[in-house]
Amino acid sequence: MAPREGELPTVQGSKVILRWLTAGDIRALDEIFSDPEVARYLAIPLQPSRADTERFLAGIHEGYRTSSLYQWGIEHAGRIVGTCTLGGIDWENRRAETGFALARAAWGQGLMPDALTAL
Repeated sequence: MAPREGELPTVQGSKVILRWLTAGDIRALDEIFSDPEVARYLAIPLQPSRADTERFLAGIHEGYRTSSLYQWGIEHAGRIVGTCTLGGIDWENRRAETGFALARAAWGQGLMPDALTAL
């Protein structure tokens, strides 16, 4: 799928779709990033409130606009179940770090290897 103006392109995996996150995804993101077990090893703090999650999404969009962060939503069975990220982007040396978060209910289904392969 060709990217729309101002959005990351959609990427199809065999089990998941990586897609642009929207305000309609706030509830799913809130569930994911407010779970202490999911956030345990993340480089971002726990998002305990909806307002925190809204700021988090705004930060994702700002990172895209400044080409410093590319964070896709991981969609499975029509629902956002996580995120997959390219961050710490070093354009001069053509390097980036990957990061990811997955809702606890989606653990153990082989979704993250599929998402990372698609990324």
